[in-house]
Amino acid sequence: MRGVTAVNGVDGIWAVLIRLALILLPVILVLSVLVGRVITKRALQPVKLLSEAVEETHDEKDLTKRIRIDDGDPLITGLADNFNEMFRRLQLSFQNERQFSGDVSHELRTPTAVILAECEYQLSRDELDSEDRESFETIEKQAQSMKQLISQLLEITKMEQNSTEQNFEKEDLSLLVNAVCDDAEALSQKGITLTRDIDENVELPLDIMLMTRLVTNLVSNAYQYGKENGNIKVSLRKEKGRALLSVADDGIGIDKEHQDKIWNRFYRVDKARCREEGCSGLGLAMVKQIALMHGGDVSLQSEIGKGSTFTVDLPME
Repeated sequence: MRGVTAVNGVDGIWAVLIRLALILLPVILVLSVLVGRVITKRALQPVKLLSEAVEETHDEKDLTKRIRIDDGDPLITGLADNFNEMFRRLQLSFQNERQFSGDVSHELRTPTAVILAECEYQLSRDELDSEDRESFETIEKQAQSMKQLISQLLEITKMEQNSTEQNFEKEDLSLLVNAVCDDAEALSQKGITLTRDIDENVELPLDIMLMTRLVTNLVSNAYQYGKENGNIKVSLRKEKGRALLSVADDGIGIDKEHQDKIWNRFYRVDKARCREEGCSGLGLAMVKQIALMHGGDVSLQSEIGKGSTFTVDLPME
């Protein structure tokens, strides 16, 4: 069987097909991209939830949070379960560490008190010879250092466990900072000059006892690591609804490798010097914890040989 058709008819069909292809191919391509994005987004949604949960836990330093993925690939849900188990173990580890610190502090208070009482009794005896008196004075000095360390450790453990009684009221931080500076200047350590740049009436909700400890620790730290006949500048200002307290010194400074670690309990940059001067390594850890309890944070800028600047950022409301 043979058929015959006009050549111009075939050309017309090809022209129609080409037009359809030019119109439909871009539409099909766009639809394919859109559908692919929707499918990919739905497929990766559990991964996004997992990433956001881990990032939130890291930023807020809250190990009580858990990752919940109801529907998803078994591999993703298994990974979320593994993260949750890791957080649970870390949380338990930190709780045990804090509980241990609190228990040890309580247990050490009694024997330390007994040692101090016995030293006081022996030193009150008139017949005590000079050699024995010197020995008991050394024991008493070390026992006093131990008592102070135990007290600080117990206090920071309570802060970390949120068992410290807090009394937040609107107070004038300017008056508090000036009072701490007055006390520090009265000691006149190392011939250091303290200058102030403190805005008036910087009022915000705070626990007066805890904030006094924070400011005292920062100023004492500046004196301790400041250089002879050096300078310390304490400033307090209001900025965009925040209270910014900074304590700057021109002392020895802190190397970059230590700057992230100084907030840890018992971390000391110069261990030999700390032993000589009797520092416990808890002061900056307490500063960090108190700032967090007030909804703020503390940061450090430092350079070896040029000094350090500690800045506490607190919300006014």
